Amino acid sequence: MVCVKKALITGITGQNGSYLAETAQARQQMGWQPKVRFADLVRIMADADLERLGLDTPGAGQQVVTEQFGNWHCWIDQVVSM
Repeated sequence: MVCVKKALITGITGQNGSYLAETAQARQQMGWQPKVRFADLVRIMADADLERLGLDTPGAGQQVVTEQFGNWHCWIDQVVSM
């Protein structure tokens, strides 16, 4: 379960209508630090999407997950197209 302080959520929404968080406030007020850099997150998402489509993946995202979290798993049954 994730608890979110409303004060840390901005009124700006993304394309899908979701709210965007202000990370500077989260860092200052709660000591939050990201576990994955943005560039690595893009690599993880690209590998997951390509794998879901049955295509070969570059593997960079899989490598990030394996190094930081211990293992990569198949996303096919967990990812729903929006």
